[in-house]
Amino acid sequence: TDIKIAANWSEQKWQQHVPLALQKYLQDQVNWRGDLSLHQHHQGGFSYDFILNSELLATTLNLPTPYGKSAEQKNKLVVKASGQMKQSRITAQLDDNLSFFGVLNHKETRFSRAHLVLGDEQMLLPMDGFHITTNLLQADFSLWQPLLSDVISTIAPEAPRKADLINEQLIQPSPVQSPPLFAKPERIRGTIGRLAILGQELNNVSFNLLDKQHWWLLQLNAKETRSQLKFYPSWLEQGVDINAEFIHLSNGDTKSNEDSVLTVSKAMQSNPMNLLVEEKIEPVEQTDQAKQNELEQTVKELINNNDTIFASIPPLKLHCDRCQVGSLDLGQVDFTVERNGDDMVQINHFKAEREQAQLNFAATWIKNEDISQTTLSGEMSINSIEYELKQLGFDSIIRDSGGKVEFNVDWQGGPHDFEVGNLNGKYEAKLDDGYLAEVSDKARIFSVLSLESLVRKLTLDFRDIFSDGMFYSDIEGDYKIEQGILTTSNTKMNGTAGNLLMIGQTNLASGQLDYTMSYKPNLSSSLPALAWIATLNPVTFLAGVAIDQVIKSQVVSEFNFTLTGTVSEPNFQQVSKEKKNISVSGSSAPEIVDSTTEPQKQKKGEQPPIKHLEQYKKKEKKAGYEFDMKESSNG
Repeated sequence: TDIKIAANWSEQKWQQHVPLALQKYLQDQVNWRGDLSLHQHHQGGFSYDFILNSELLATTLNLPTPYGKSAEQKNKLVVKASGQMKQSRITAQLDDNLSFFGVLNHKETRFSRAHLVLGDEQMLLPMDGFHITTNLLQADFSLWQPLLSDVISTIAPEAPRKADLINEQLIQPSPVQSPPLFAKPERIRGTIGRLAILGQELNNVSFNLLDKQHWWLLQLNAKETRSQLKFYPSWLEQGVDINAEFIHLSNGDTKSNEDSVLTVSKAMQSNPMNLLVEEKIEPVEQTDQAKQNELEQTVKELINNNDTIFASIPPLKLHCDRCQVGSLDLGQVDFTVERNGDDMVQINHFKAEREQAQLNFAATWIKNEDISQTTLSGEMSINSIEYELKQLGFDSIIRDSGGKVEFNVDWQGGPHDFEVGNLNGKYEAKLDDGYLAEVSDKARIFSVLSLESLVRKLTLDFRDIFSDGMFYSDIEGDYKIEQGILTTSNTKMNGTAGNLLMIGQTNLASGQLDYTMSYKPNLSSSLPALAWIATLNPVTFLAGVAIDQVIKSQVVSEFNFTLTGTVSEPNFQQVSKEKKNISVSGSSAPEIVDSTTEPQKQKKGEQPPIKHLEQYKKKEKKAGYEFDMKESSNG
């Protein structure tokens, strides 16, 4: 018997046969034509062949690219089915982007074999169970997760394992409306050319998701990572383990990352496979409402979002042999995430280590009705600051020096709510011996200190001393942060030729600078003092050395600077300098005679201080030599 069929199915009729969770993805009318051939067998039984064709005109598919379509678009759909009394074999093809093969058991009303292929991929020989394969040029994880979550939610759970037995009584699964057509997928594998996930972009992705006895195992390979992830059945209690050979993440877009985290975290509350909410949480749009109402709405959204994220953070254990974020090489990374009671999530034993540097910290997020606060404390050690900055693309003014930073900071909200304007806490920093070298203007990483401007200024005045760099034994300071404003009162550089003291503050949010600096040349030993005199008054220096007697001269004892402007455009100015008259002999320490203060700019017609000028003009006779000690041209 051959039957030709023309069908126009209204939405309310055909959606009765679609699981409730999937109805929102398929809408409007479905029109199709088909040919059915029925074969009655002489000795009983029957067989059939059926083919369905449709252009899906007037049908809307709310699916991720490339499967979504409007009612006005045409997509070619061909479904073929053949079978007999016990089972049917069904194939389907949607354009060149989707294909399906399945063996349907009539008695159980369930596919014993099924294979779904997304993309242009050759279908392999079918195996028992449900398998999914992908071959897509690009995909957005945030758009696919709702669909996968809803598809899996329509599949009845398997028989409980030993872990599901309590007091030797079997926990019964929740009743389902009708027997599921598909079993839980045994394997999901495939390739994706470009995958957008959690604010990151992975390229040349290949993955294999397997249903193991005690966990789901995801094998993930891409240009940016090679890793294995274990998803345990009880998501919030058992969590996930990540073991990566390498992970290389981009800096990403902060807002995009936050939206993705919100989306993923809500779905994780129920099932490790339900990785996304049914509807993506959109940011609050700007309106013309009063500012107070807008603020209240923003606060409400923030509270709700934080509730969702906090409630869905699972235990996590991560090991990565080589981790990198942007240009920042973290080396080997290990840490765990654990819950401590109902109102605390902790990151324990975070350790990022490689040969040149090490970072250790612990973090706590406390959230209850009274408070939502993140605290971060730890330390960082660096063997070579110059090496680290070069890896980040900066030319470092600091050479041959390592350092250590200890920090303890906090901010309101969760870790994802970090903003420098809300940062509070303190940290201590210390650099070991090294030197400052004059570099190009692109060394903007240390504009907050304007060290390059300082080196240039002192090099111009004392080129002989600083021609090879400004050497120091250490640089250290204590810093306090209140609402994003960093303040120091004791940042000090102990140098071979002089010491630098800096006090002031930086607004980390706006970049505004407000500092005063004082640089004092080292006059406590004869050798640096002789060097200063050699620079400022070479004639006097040479004569004094020749006769090996007392040398008297005037040297600069202190430079005073101000640093204002912004981090990107600092304004470094010298405001004054003090001078001291000293006498130095080869057998005794320098002796300070007196000092004067010289403003950076003299008013018109005003003469510089001459209080002690006479001592430079007096005549002295030493060992038959006679010479004038005069003020040198450079002061």
